[in-house]
This record gives sequence, C-alpha cells and structure tokens, in this order.
Amino acid sequence: MITKKKFFYYLISIIFGISNFYFIYKNFKEDHSSEDKMEMPEEYKSLKSILERLAKYNYLGNETIYFSINSGNYANWLAEEIDICDQGDCTLFKGLNPFKKQLGDKKHEKNEIVRQSYLLGNIEASASPNNNIFISRSSFKVIDKRKDVLAFIIAHEISHILDNSSFVNSLQESKEGFNLNKKKRELLYYEISRNSEMDADKKACLILFKANYPLKTCTESIKFIYKESGDGQETKKDSTHPGFLERIESMEQYEGDLSIKMKNEKIFDIGSISYDPEMNFIKYEPKKN
Repeated sequence: MITKKKFFYYLISIIFGISNFYFIYKNFKEDHSSEDKMEMPEEYKSLKSILERLAKYNYLGNETIYFSINSGNYANWLAEEIDICDQGDCTLFKGLNPFKKQLGDKKHEKNEIVRQSYLLGNIEASASPNNNIFISRSSFKVIDKRKDVLAFIIAHEISHILDNSSFVNSLQESKEGFNLNKKKRELLYYEISRNSEMDADKKACLILFKANYPLKTCTESIKFIYKESGDGQETKKDSTHPGFLERIESMEQYEGDLSIKMKNEKIFDIGSISYDPEMNFIKYEPKKN
C-alpha cells in the first residue's frame, strides 16, 4: 500500500522529470529553431538576383558553379586571438555558416566569432579551381546598397573560374620559372597573379557591359573596394594584386575600349539557380546543350 509520504515523493519525482524534459526540449528547440525556419537570407537573394542578370546576357560556361557566403578570414584571426585553435590551423572558422547558430563544443565562442566577423570584417571574395566562389557575409554589410559593386565582385570571381586562372597561372609559372632560383620564381609567381587579376577585371567588365550595367561600374567598383579597405598603395613586387593606381589605369583604358564597341545583345537561357540552406550555397547549373 502506498503511503501519503511515498505518494508525495513519487509525485515530486514525476514533476522533476517532466520539468527536466521540458527544459531539454526547450533548449533543443532554441538551438534548432533557426534551422527549421530557414528562408533564403537577404544576402543570398541579392546574389541570386545579380547572377540571374549576368547569366541572362552572358555565357557563363557549361559547368556548375557554387556560391557560398561564409564568415570570412577575420573569423580565423579571431579564433587565434581567443586561442581556441592552434595558430596557423584555424581555417575552419572562415567557413562557418554565418546564418546558422553554432552548436556543440565552444558554441558560445563560435557564435561570438561569427558575430564579430560580420561586424568588423571587410569585402572579401575568392574563387577556387573546383568551381566554388566564396564571399564573406561582411562584404554585403560593407557594400550595402551598392549592388553594382557586388555585381562586379561576382563577375570578377566568375571570370577566374571561366579562365581556369589557378591552373593557367600555375602552368605559366612552371614553364617560365623552371630554371629560376627560388627568389626570382617567387617574384614571377606574384607578377603572374597580378596580371591574372587585371585580366579578370577586364572580363568582369565585359560581363557587366553585356548585362547593361553602366560602363563606369567597373572603375567605380574598384575605387570603392580599395577605399573601403583603406589601401591606396602602389603595386608591390611581392603582392598578388596590383596597386590602386595601376589597377584603375588598366580599368579606365579597358572601359575606353569597350565604349567604342557595338553591344551584341544576346539572350541566354540562364539554366537553374537553387538555394540549399543546409549546405549554405547557391548552385548555378547552366542549361546543357
């Protein structure tokens, strides 16, 4: 027979059990609610809109391209600063999904890194040889309403992929630098990289020109990017990118060349553009011929 005392203890244990279950469930829902409600972020909407316009008026190759918005290099530096990774081994943090709440070990530190990277980071974009284009979320904050600047950045990185820049640059270095000593070959590498960047500028400008952006978009975008980075330095022999004045001069000359060309306005089938929130990318698939 259950006594009143035993019944009381039994009731208390049930209440505690239900309470614990509730708090566990509540925390679980808080951690995963952002995933359940995940819609396309405004940054991806802007990216998608520009990509549709560029693809409509340009041939962007016949391979799938992935566009991913990440936390950026500033996140790697912050991770080193608070000592949650070994120096030089913090590349994971750059790739953190800035639209998703970080879970697991060091989740509070990771979420703070993502927040500060967005707040303090600058314009940052890159293309990899395996058809991935990465843009830091902070880029969108800095660019703000200057969608023309964003269009130039996207077109520039697409140009690197279309030109197979990484492979072509490496091959050129191999051919021209085969018999050079280490120092001279290093300088050759930087020179090839700088030329590749200016080639990508020109190809990006042509892409924007065909997509009916104002011709001055290219020069104005480069000015904006350098101004926001605080970098007005001249070209350095040990730099992968040209200095401000050299890059502007190259772009202004190319804009002049384009201004006397007739625009052949051809419309392309843009293929498909899909957003994957779990993988954190936009996938561009050109229509197969």
